[in-house]
Amino acid sequence: MSGYLKHLLIQQFADPNNILNPALRADMIRRGELTADNPSAMLITTLAEWLQGTRSESRPALLIKPNAWEYDRVGIGNRSGGDNLTGLVSYYAQWRCSHTVFAIAAASPQEAQDLGTEVAKQLLFLSSVIEADLNLLRFVPASIGAVAKIKESTEGYVCPIDVAYVVQETWEIQPEAPKLKHIVFTSAQLAELTSQ
Repeated sequence: MSGYLKHLLIQQFADPNNILNPALRADMIRRGELTADNPSAMLITTLAEWLQGTRSESRPALLIKPNAWEYDRVGIGNRSGGDNLTGLVSYYAQWRCSHTVFAIAAASPQEAQDLGTEVAKQLLFLSSVIEADLNLLRFVPASIGAVAKIKESTEGYVCPIDVAYVVQETWEIQPEAPKLKHIVFTSAQLAELTSQ
């Protein structure tokens, strides 16, 4: 999911015409094309890559961080059906997951807020496409957090955007042998079965 979000955001911010906020669009045009060679263009990467040395310096950045997955049981014992003849049992469960996109701006808290709002809107507008691409049950920007000053930086503000999604998990268990039709308890029952 981190890689998917990274590439999706790079695609959206590579073309200034995709940016909804006029001030943010003008800033992106002023900074130039979104490429790895342009040191003033926005940095879009995962938090892990950023922590390994890919710094944003004074340019805006979007850092993507995965969060925990939480398991949700569905129905009684996760059963979703089966086949009584073969003994096959089908199961279904869901995982509730999230990612946080940190919108970082050096200039002002307002720039961080604008960038965070832009990311949330882009993800909201593309949510049905993302759900279809990744076969998700749900994908939605859950919240835009409050802007905060970055502790490690003299100038820098961050606005977190939480994105929530639900992934389905299905599986089947096939027993090695089919279920018994019935059990023979007496010799009379055995004689009856063999005579048929």
